[in-house]
Amino acid sequence: MGYYEEELFAQKTPYLQWLKEQEKYSEKHTGKPLCRLPFRSCEDSVRDIAEASIHRGIGGIEDKAVYLFARKGGKLSENAEYEVREAFSQNKKAQLVYADEDYLGSLDELYGLEDDGALYRGEPWFKPDYSPDTLNAFFYIGSVFAVRGAVLREAVEKGLNLYGLVCRAADMDREKVVHIPKVLYTNNSLSGLRELEGCGLMENSVPVPDALVSIIIPSRDNSKVLGRCLNTLTRLTAYRNYEIIIVDNGSRSDEKAAVYALAGELRQKNNGLNIEYIWKEMAFNFSVMCNIGARMANGEYLLFLNDDTEIIEAGWLENMLSSAALPHAGAVGAKLYYPKKEKSDSYLIQHVGITNMGIGPAHKLSGLEDGGCLYHGHNLVTYDMLAVTGACMLVEKAKFDSVGGFDEELSVAYNDVELCFRLYKAGYYNMVRNDARLIHHESLSRGSDAGEKERERLSKEKQLLYNKHPDLEGEDPFYSPNLVQWRKDVEYNTSYLYLYDNEMLPVRLADDILRTLPKAHKNKLIRHMTGENRIMLTIDEIKTDDIETPHCCMERLACIAGWHLILGKDNACAEKALLLRKTDNCGHIYILPIYPQLREDVAEMIESGEASVRTMNTSLCGIRVIFNCMAIVEGSYEIGVVATVGNERRGYIKWSGCMIDI
Repeated sequence: MGYYEEELFAQKTPYLQWLKEQEKYSEKHTGKPLCRLPFRSCEDSVRDIAEASIHRGIGGIEDKAVYLFARKGGKLSENAEYEVREAFSQNKKAQLVYADEDYLGSLDELYGLEDDGALYRGEPWFKPDYSPDTLNAFFYIGSVFAVRGAVLREAVEKGLNLYGLVCRAADMDREKVVHIPKVLYTNNSLSGLRELEGCGLMENSVPVPDALVSIIIPSRDNSKVLGRCLNTLTRLTAYRNYEIIIVDNGSRSDEKAAVYALAGELRQKNNGLNIEYIWKEMAFNFSVMCNIGARMANGEYLLFLNDDTEIIEAGWLENMLSSAALPHAGAVGAKLYYPKKEKSDSYLIQHVGITNMGIGPAHKLSGLEDGGCLYHGHNLVTYDMLAVTGACMLVEKAKFDSVGGFDEELSVAYNDVELCFRLYKAGYYNMVRNDARLIHHESLSRGSDAGEKERERLSKEKQLLYNKHPDLEGEDPFYSPNLVQWRKDVEYNTSYLYLYDNEMLPVRLADDILRTLPKAHKNKLIRHMTGENRIMLTIDEIKTDDIETPHCCMERLACIAGWHLILGKDNACAEKALLLRKTDNCGHIYILPIYPQLREDVAEMIESGEASVRTMNTSLCGIRVIFNCMAIVEGSYEIGVVATVGNERRGYIKWSGCMIDI
């Protein structure tokens, strides 16, 4: 297998590369064996398992011993027992320890590659730390876990099944549960991958209290959008014990009059429904507006709701309230959809909770179709999350007040995340209810964050968030460190860094050395630069700020992304580099290496078009170059690519016409 084939396989199987990386640094450990207890299902009787596996019978259970449960139909890793022993040894209060797992399957099943008849590891399940509401939703603990003997003895005496044993061991106490973020078990097949074991066996919430909910809606100059929100709210919501508080930061007179008329109409239609309209001219500050509404609220619960949301079903508020009433509950969020596109039968997900990645707070599954079971039910059942969006957030007023409400220093972004951080630190669990579904016409109220000023403000507010919570920067107990951290990624993919993810150092060239290529062709002078019409070059993205990498530094970074290939050639043999040419004709030219990046979308386009004739091996045609701007003279630069193919003496060069300002 040549370099191209090896690299293509590597980029199509990131989890296999991640496993290799883990093996480089792992040491094999031995020690006193643990008592292993095999099981088939979370509904298995603990007494039956104990009697079958512990030869001395029930009376032989040692309270301080550790008992390791491993599902039949799979294999423990060599280090599983050592890792479990260490977890209990280092956490004296621990009663329950569990770990991650993966699955065996064919190359075709796991990675969509040609099957060679062998089985490979894939589909890693990187689990969250202790999540009581997720555990009530289904048995997310999975195939490998261990408990202390005292817990096992109690479960035997009480006649519990494994699900009950785990819940009893956890006992709603973070300090009693340890999650090992390592894969310690491999399932022999993919048969149970999409199943949510034990789903529906446990109660996921308490009965809905008959409590007043104060629905607080910030709004300005948006009466039509607000009208849709309120009309769907009052018409469709089954739970009726609520009041509405509209906080307006200075609508113009005609909009103000429209809101007054809307409120009057809704009062009349809904038997004197209490609707308060607070108008106060001030700069937009979401936190201030929500806090004003909270101070005016009469309810035991506060629902913060964007005016650009739309209610689509009856039971949403009831479902959220049943979770918010739990003693351990912090903020409860809803599943939010983007509006349906024309001729579409399904919704796209906008929000099912917020993860706190290395690059900052992010929405996982955003933009994906809400169908099937996405990453172990993240779109189906209640999940504990570090944060939920303030676009639809329910919290008990006493808890909201106890942590100080919204932080008014965060006027536009991350105020909801910051509130959730404080609730989590106070010992509460924030969660998303996937059975509470709304449409969110995102950013209709205040616009998007796409402009330069908006991006700058967003960056500053993110930095302020982490200045307030430095201990949570890049940390999320409900999002595994083994998942993607340093780039936008809406799915739950393994975090493996390829060469193109690293920062590059630009090298300045003299005018007449443009034809000298780096790497294997560093000393090879290309005598003819020809064939610009043979090159396809597209620059998809140019960024010169807010670039995040795993190797964070104080320097200013830039990122150029796109794709490049040579028509009619075997691109597996191509060596290429990125060129930056200063536009003031001063002769400044910089060169940076391009490492191959998988772009199957481009390969599919090329292979299905006329350009496919003699154009081969295009899957690794991607360009992603991150570099230090401090190494380049300030100015405006045109972006190009230079390449050679195999032993050809001619080189290929093309300038994209795209500019980057350094």
